Amino acid sequence: MFIAVRDLWRSKLRFGLLAGAVGLLILLLLFLNTLSSTLLGFFIGAIENNSAAVLVYEDTARRNLQASRLAPAVVDDVETVPGVAAAAPIGELTLTVDVASPPGS
Repeated sequence: MFIAVRDLWRSKLRFGLLAGAVGLLILLLLFLNTLSSTLLGFFIGAIENNSAAVLVYEDTARRNLQASRLAPAVVDDVETVPGVAAAAPIGELTLTVDVASPPGS
């Protein structure tokens, strides 16, 4: 233990830079984790905060809302299932919008 403390005392700059690099790496990992969880929340927030007890997907959609295309007849069939109060189709759209400033401003 004494040798490690003595080595730290003699090489303050080297160990300071190493500690700074590790600290920066941890900060970047926390930032990346926060950013990815926020973006994921934006993508699945509409479904996650939906009040529906059950969502019905097309059998080949693999629980992917954009890949699921149900015919109106299927929605009507779901509504006839005992215990279902109401059935309605939902949709999700991801867009990129370029907002230009109005003329004269």
